[in-house]
Parts: sequence; structure tokens; C-alpha cells
Amino acid sequence: MSQNISQLHYSILSFFPSADTKLTAGLAVHYPCNQYSHLYLVDIITQLKNQNNDFNPDFYAMILKAMAYMINCDFDSAHQKRFKNIRSQTYLIEKTNYLTKEFQFSPVKSLIVINNNVQTLINDLIDQFL
Repeated sequence: MSQNISQLHYSILSFFPSADTKLTAGLAVHYPCNQYSHLYLVDIITQLKNQNNDFNPDFYAMILKAMAYMINCDFDSAHQKRFKNIRSQTYLIEKTNYLTKEFQFSPVKSLIVINNNVQTLINDLIDQFL
């Protein structure tokens, strides 16, 4: 019996609201063989709004929405020009390479997917990091 082997790439999005605070904001995943990429976000906006009266939630929500727009892709939207390299093994690196002072992606890591159990791996990553 032969096994179907592929790779799943992922990167953790961290938010640094201050020099001494780091929060996990999301998980970016990329599965090239299915032309799938997605940024899973956690609700850090509510957390931060409750902690800091000067916090501007609309601004940060806009930044997170823009990041998700640049990363989120499934097969149905893969024809769009911004996803032309969705099958590339370096796609997630290219999408997460930009850094800001407050939001940063971790280096991209890869997992081996055997027999197309990608959803199980994504769920495990969500449970582990979010």
C-alpha cells in the first residue's frame, strides 16, 4: 500500500503591544498541493481593549484583516493574481516576510502530511498555538 506524502507549512503570528508583552495573534498555514492558505486569528483585540483604555481596536482589527486578506486562499480563489504562486513551497515565507514593529511572524516551519490528513494537522496546530 503506497502512502501519499506532502508538506504543510505554518507560521505563528505574534503581537507585541509593549516591549515586555508578547501575545499569540494567529496561525498562518499553507498547503501547496490543495492551493490552500489561511490565517487563523484569535481575538486579541478584546483582550487588549479590556487591558488598555488608550488602545485603538479599529486600527488593529484593520491590520489583522489586511493580513488575512493577503494570506487567505482556497482553491476557489486561487485564480486571482495575488495567489499566482500558491503552489510554491516558499509561498508562506513570501506572504509572512514583512514585519512591523508590533506584529511579527515566526520563521516558517513544515510538517509532513501523510495520506492527506491535513485537516487533522491543522486542527492540532490550532489547538497547540491558539
